[in-house]
Amino acid sequence: MSLRKLVRMSVIRAAAMLLTLTPMALHADCLPSVPNGWSIPFTMSSHGIHHVVSDTTGTFTSSFFFGTAYFTATKNRQLFSDRLANCGQWCFPYQPFDYAKADSIGVQIAQNFFMSPPSKSVTLTLNSWGGGRLSFDARCDPDTNLLYGSLNRDTMLVISFGTPYYDQPLH
Repeated sequence: MSLRKLVRMSVIRAAAMLLTLTPMALHADCLPSVPNGWSIPFTMSSHGIHHVVSDTTGTFTSSFFFGTAYFTATKNRQLFSDRLANCGQWCFPYQPFDYAKADSIGVQIAQNFFMSPPSKSVTLTLNSWGGGRLSFDARCDPDTNLLYGSLNRDTMLVISFGTPYYDQPLH
């Protein structure tokens, strides 16, 4: 192998490593700093001015592309406090957050590192409602490490993150 090929391969490998590890090196406030392909459990809660609360749990997959870190979870169950379940004779007549009446929602967080401070935006994809999208700017609370924002001037959303892990693919 020629010296020219070795140098070119080394430069390509170094660039690939830099793109993979950059999210770990850049402090992302409350967003977990993880390399591409890692999984991050999350819980998202919303509270609207009309007294409806929702709860969503899922797992983000991390990726990094041209200065922006992405956390994406495509199909998550969103439960609502106004959707009641009849739980039979062993409890109160109705319980909120009926699992059988859940919506499907996608959640994506994008953090752009070219901005100072880095900007964070959250996009919700309403899978159960034809794939409509809603977006809002998000902020990190330094005391709690929670990501939060408001949507349509009538709903507050809060996202918490679990411990990141790498799910090794089976060969």
